[in-house]
Amino acid sequence: MRLEKINSPVRKTFTDVSVKGLSDRLNNGELIVILAPFGSGKSLTTREVFFDLRKHVLSGAHSFGALVPVAINLREHWNEPFGDELLERHARSIAYLPKEDLTGAWRASLIALLIDGFDELTSQISATQDNKSFMRDARHKALTGVRDLISRTPKGVGILLCGRDQYFDNHKEREHALGLSGREYSVVRLGEFDEERAQRYLKRKGIDTPLPDWMPRKPLLLGYLAQKGLLREVVSIDASLGYGFVWDKFLELICQREAMDGHASMDPDTTRRIMERLAAFARETPQGTGPISGGDLANAYRQEVGHSPADAVLMQLQRLPGLAQREDDDSLRSFIDQEMLSALQGGAAVRMLFGQDIVNDTRPWIHALNDKAVDVAIHRLTGIEGSLKTIQSVLFREIRKGSDANRKLLSDCLSILLHISVDEGTFDLEGQTLSGLNLDHLDLEEVRISNAVFEGCTFNKVTITAEAIPRVRFQDCFISTLVGASSRSALSQGMFDTETQIDVYDELNTSTAILKSTSLAEGEKALLICLKKLYRQSGSGRRLSAFRRGSDSIKPYIDGTLALLRTNGLIVMNSEIVNPIRKQQARVNRILDEGALSGDPLLVEAKHIKRH
Repeated sequence: MRLEKINSPVRKTFTDVSVKGLSDRLNNGELIVILAPFGSGKSLTTREVFFDLRKHVLSGAHSFGALVPVAINLREHWNEPFGDELLERHARSIAYLPKEDLTGAWRASLIALLIDGFDELTSQISATQDNKSFMRDARHKALTGVRDLISRTPKGVGILLCGRDQYFDNHKEREHALGLSGREYSVVRLGEFDEERAQRYLKRKGIDTPLPDWMPRKPLLLGYLAQKGLLREVVSIDASLGYGFVWDKFLELICQREAMDGHASMDPDTTRRIMERLAAFARETPQGTGPISGGDLANAYRQEVGHSPADAVLMQLQRLPGLAQREDDDSLRSFIDQEMLSALQGGAAVRMLFGQDIVNDTRPWIHALNDKAVDVAIHRLTGIEGSLKTIQSVLFREIRKGSDANRKLLSDCLSILLHISVDEGTFDLEGQTLSGLNLDHLDLEEVRISNAVFEGCTFNKVTITAEAIPRVRFQDCFISTLVGASSRSALSQGMFDTETQIDVYDELNTSTAILKSTSLAEGEKALLICLKKLYRQSGSGRRLSAFRRGSDSIKPYIDGTLALLRTNGLIVMNSEIVNPIRKQQARVNRILDEGALSGDPLLVEAKHIKRH
């Protein structure tokens, strides 16, 4: 676990932390937020912290001053507006009497609060297209009770808050919704197994096969592959053929293995089509991974096959690969891995592009098609004659429909087109107005879009440069993070109208900002820009030509930079494609976050890169 100390919103220190370290911090009255993807151990970690705190209380040697742990599952506290009532309801649920004593202990700073599942509180909110920030408003309203509890918690009470890492749009929303603004707190990030733990986990299952770089190290996913005897086949997939190929082949293998089960009633193609339909449905859910009910499973089968599932099929649907029971409700399921989910969504997008009805047009996407999904979609389109022209024709056909256009199809189509256009670096939208789209990242630094107006659109992130200003306009849009500007006043007039809402400004994370730095040598600038293109921008791999496009000042250092990265194990080069190394993501994040202040040996070596 990695702990990040925050004095809102400035990052201070990074340290590794154990369960005991967390319980010690809580006993000292600290506020800690645990962020992690589904299936990576948030609830298990909370449980272990609870028992460690309990041990302190029951131990005669350490009981003086130890806080009594109180573990609250927020799923049981819908629509609770007041913190003290939340505590009293919890006391009733565990038969603690008199229930007012728990509130009294809280006010007397005698307890540590372990609050699990802040991401569970909006799973029943209905989507609407009338308000572009409806999910943010829903999250804020649902967390009223948690916010009240935190704001009124006296000094000395330790608080542990747990939830999914991608639940909030950005750190600013997280602080506002949870009531953390202006408070010092720590963030603990749980991720996948590191390499050592993954190999140890597999060894306990009798498997010593080294894992390929692209494969997630999620315990649930590795356990499934080990149980099905699929690891050796998966490891043999030729990763040099690209991310899209790898995940397409991976899904093909697991669907084939499911069909080989003696009790299977569905063929591989039907299994995959149902999984893709469920993955598309997940984009309509607030959490993005589910929940998926038994009714949703049966409905997906009915839509794909044309009739209701029999009992044998229902059993197979209940154990579809990639889905797991939720810890708090075993009647519901969620996708266990974001990359597998993205791969399925990429396949669903291609089917939708070619006219297959797999989504409900009356509900908007809450979650845009991400870069990994786009990679798989492009792979699926490869080899289809005229596929790029097909996408372009679909895009402009939908645009010309105006208000009657399928906004889901249009959003995904544009995401794919922009990704394809990265190599050329330009894309002309021929004066079109694009309305009501939901895009993950509109990168105007990577692809110079021209002749376009975005109207009433939602973006997780938009990256701008000075060159983009005359070519694109935004009207009544919602942008979670705008990269390339420090404030509203720094924006040029005409690009964004007054109705466009921008939540967070980030001036520093553009290639332009790196090039302007006076504290970096040219080789260091080249290194940071190459890492940014590989690890932070769209796509899992980049063509060599993409690195050589841009500022003349660093072009002579690009070949030396790529050689340095290859020597140090941060990239793999296959023909004209440069791919990042998954296990280096954390290291690269630290380098990019710290910039000139980073003490990483790579920056030291980059100072001495020679011109070519």
